[in-house]
Amino acid sequence: MKFLLSSLCVFLLCSPVSLLFAGDPDLEKGIQLYKEKKNYDALGYLEKSLKKEKTGIAFYYRGNVKMNLQDYQEAISSYTEAYQLDYKRTDTLFNIACAYSLSKDYYSTLQTLALNYLKGERNLDRIKKNPDLKSFRNTNFYSLLLEVMEKPNGTPLNNVSDIKNFLKENGYSFIFYEYDTPSPGGISFGTKGHLSIMGGGGFNGAYVGGEWKLSEIGLEFRELGLVDTVTPFGTWVNGGDPSPIIRKENFVEKLGNNSGAAYYFVKKDLSKPWTVIRPNEIIMKSIHLEDVDPNTFDLNKIQIVHRIGKFTVYPNLKQ
Repeated sequence: MKFLLSSLCVFLLCSPVSLLFAGDPDLEKGIQLYKEKKNYDALGYLEKSLKKEKTGIAFYYRGNVKMNLQDYQEAISSYTEAYQLDYKRTDTLFNIACAYSLSKDYYSTLQTLALNYLKGERNLDRIKKNPDLKSFRNTNFYSLLLEVMEKPNGTPLNNVSDIKNFLKENGYSFIFYEYDTPSPGGISFGTKGHLSIMGGGGFNGAYVGGEWKLSEIGLEFRELGLVDTVTPFGTWVNGGDPSPIIRKENFVEKLGNNSGAAYYFVKKDLSKPWTVIRPNEIIMKSIHLEDVDPNTFDLNKIQIVHRIGKFTVYPNLKQ
């Protein structure tokens, strides 16, 4: 038995490469031509191989050829197929990130490298040195990647001064993270302590309004009721039947387009309690990952987010 195993090992180690691809000479020829940098010829043989059988190795080398031909979208498509067929997943994801970088889609580069990290990739050296990632390394997304790789669960704030700087750096306004929602809502901490919470699905002039403030213990806010638009003619834009009475004390602010329309609370409830978000309940820059099928991936499910109490929001990312 030992003799048979040893003979098999010697056979595999010593056999010419052609025997390892004996079932598909087109695949063998395509890989050989790729290594000889004959990309168009290689592509033809790899395509012939894929017509016979869709294999991870053929898609992987097709991706390599497409990278050499600077057809980055097709490279991403081929590498994705290889990933789904469980071929060299760590290298495949890394190559996808390189293709995104060369396409100047730096946020997708960040997402792909973050996913690779979550799946166990720890080779930081090639991220720092690979020439295909050179332009990515010149963006703020690169420093953000290093930050979230060090602390994937994010960084909590320490004090109220941190909260003040955090709000200012993000323009006092945040978009909610809502997977697979084309028009997510958001929250704004406006001037004069006015709070706006908008639902997803498109802004129609109505939102939940309230108040916010910074206190000694943290960020405090409360929702006071629905805010809607009143026309210059004194009617509600989204009024029901009967329409609520327009009360002077419910005035919020004029619209910014000088149309004469204004925002009012439909009904203002001052009995609503305040919610307190303490500094350590605001978590900056964590990796949020929706449930991902191990045999596929959707980059929209991989996001860098802030957490403000119960709210999960996108950070204000700049290249």
